Amino acid sequence: MMGKVKKIVGNLDQILMAVTMAIVCILLIVQVFFRYVLNSPLIWSEECARYMFVWTVMLGLGYNVRTKNNISVSLVTSRLPQGVQRGMEYITDLIVLASYLFCLPPILKYLEAQSRIRSTAMRMPMGFLAVSVLIGVLSLLLQTAVSFTMKMKHDMEKRDMDRHGMVNHNVERRDEK
Repeated sequence: MMGKVKKIVGNLDQILMAVTMAIVCILLIVQVFFRYVLNSPLIWSEECARYMFVWTVMLGLGYNVRTKNNISVSLVTSRLPQGVQRGMEYITDLIVLASYLFCLPPILKYLEAQSRIRSTAMRMPMGFLAVSVLIGVLSLLLQTAVSFTMKMKHDMEKRDMDRHGMVNHNVERRDEK
């Protein structure tokens, strides 16, 4: 039971992205049906689909970091020594963390300003859309910090084992399973 809960929580971003994309698809199909079959287009469906798509993209920020699906150009870095490559990964993570931390205050101001505005068709507070940016950036920050920490931990354990001439038995056990 606990394993299932852990798996769901661990993949919550992926589940939410699938749900929001399903909502987008359903809304667009319904809109086409109403517009072309019933000759009575829905006013709100396109706006709602657009907002759900933005939510999908924002949820994808942290997911892409967690799954290492971000675009990268490795033309130069792949030719560098392994240690230099790893160092560049650390530097990249730190730049990403600093950049998005720097973005947080303007995002909070944007959220506050958008919360006072209502959407055109649905009359929904635009803060609902703006909070997706905040959640996306916080997810990206969290996933980048976790990735950075895990790399650091792995490299420190490897260095300690190399220094003491030890073999990592945990890795061997995982390979045996």
